[in-house]
Amino acid sequence: RVTPTLTRLREAYGERVWIVWKDFPLENIHRNAFKASEAAWCAGEQGKYWEYHDRLFANQTALAADLLKQHAAAVGLEPVGFNACLESSRYATRVQDGAKLGRDLGVDSTPTAFINGRRVTGAQGYDAFAEIVDDELARLGK
Repeated sequence: RVTPTLTRLREAYGERVWIVWKDFPLENIHRNAFKASEAAWCAGEQGKYWEYHDRLFANQTALAADLLKQHAAAVGLEPVGFNACLESSRYATRVQDGAKLGRDLGVDSTPTAFINGRRVTGAQGYDAFAEIVDDELARLGK
């Protein structure tokens, strides 16, 4: 639910904001979330991280391994490379590291965002994010 807000922030602020995504798969809610996070990184190898990521978020009840491969085909990924990447678990450590960072920062739900260290919890609307971004840009003289 926060994706449209992040998209709008990127459009409104351009290069004045930098969005960094960290994985925080909620396996207690989506048992295949960890593998789905890995799959997004595999899609990134083919330049389609965000397209694939957004498709997964739009289809959160369809994250089984065979469905991850179907999503890859739907966004135009080359299947042999994607499947090899997914089956190798080469991004497992990256996903684990993102989740650990989140836990270390006290994250216990998604979405959780940080704007220059200021925590925004839940799917807040554009205005809530923009107010903090504007405040931080003003504080930094930008």
